[in-house]
Amino acid sequence: MSTWAGSLVRLRALEPDDWRVLQRLSEEQEGHATGPRPPRATETFRRRTVNQDGPAEGDEFTLGIEVLAGGDLVGTISTADAKPWDGTFSGSIVLAAEHRRHGYAAEAIVLLLRYMFLERRYQKCNVEAFAYNDASLRLCRHLGFVEEGRRRRSHYARGRQHDVVLLGMTVEEFAGRWADSAERGTSVREAR
Repeated sequence: MSTWAGSLVRLRALEPDDWRVLQRLSEEQEGHATGPRPPRATETFRRRTVNQDGPAEGDEFTLGIEVLAGGDLVGTISTADAKPWDGTFSGSIVLAAEHRRHGYAAEAIVLLLRYMFLERRYQKCNVEAFAYNDASLRLCRHLGFVEEGRRRRSHYARGRQHDVVLLGMTVEEFAGRWADSAERGTSVREAR
């Protein structure tokens, strides 16, 4: 496995033609993460794919998730809140509905964590999941994220307030579970 590719997916820079996928992902997410919004212009999504410098230019970036079998762009994975001094960052992932439960998200997350922990020397990754999103919580726990707390009633969706679950993973937790899978060439599915 390379830094950016596993056995199922590779992470890559967003290309100008990817705007259609970004628009579709945004439409799928509407009402889930941000609540209903007025329709946005195509240019909004085109701008997101221009001047994407990727990790070489900093530690906050968005990459496309491309399936190796077929080359389809199926989602995005991002880092944010990168604080090199503290050694912490956060991450998020969006995957098209029909591409969930195939191992793509898990492998993309492990690839990103491997880069941020082993190459960029971060010490901790923080993520958030909505309390009603059982699939996201299962994925986080499967990967080794530990629940650290909740922000009660801090997200409005589906007609009511919901908790946001705070999860984290340290570099030591990652290394104990995932670091040697790269050396063995083991996929995320095999390394459980």
